[in-house]
Amino acid sequence: MTTPALLRSSRLPHGREDPDAALARDGGRGRTVMVICSAATVAAAVVLAVAGRLA
Repeated sequence: MTTPALLRSSRLPHGREDPDAALARDGGRGRTVMVICSAATVAAAVVLAVAGRLA
């Protein structure tokens, strides 16, 4: 009996990893660091814009 194409597991080519699997293994630290850095960048831009308006 053949397996329908929809039921076969789709694997990434060797050497390429599923990003969600890497994130789960890492504990989500990479995404957390990215979000914190992005928030800090936005906050700095807002502070500079407000300071420019007040000057």
